[in-house]
Amino acid sequence: MTTKPLGPAAPTHLQANLQVALDRKRSSLERLSAVKSVDVNLHDLERTLVLAARNEGVIWKEIGLRLGITTQAAQQRFGVGGELR
Repeated sequence: MTTKPLGPAAPTHLQANLQVALDRKRSSLERLSAVKSVDVNLHDLERTLVLAARNEGVIWKEIGLRLGITTQAAQQRFGVGGELR
């Protein structure tokens, strides 16, 4: 399976782990481990992008809307004032 590069904000191993997770020639356990790594990588990327958005002046309400959560949930999850927890 061919995937497009994810860009400079993507964690280093995200694309490689995603390719392993989607490769049906690999064992189920190997793919499962790769899925867990993708999950961790995506959470790291999400936090990085939230901080970038806050640094660009994006308000918590807009971040919450994009993530499908409330303003308060976004602040509690990622930190108040742009500093990630």
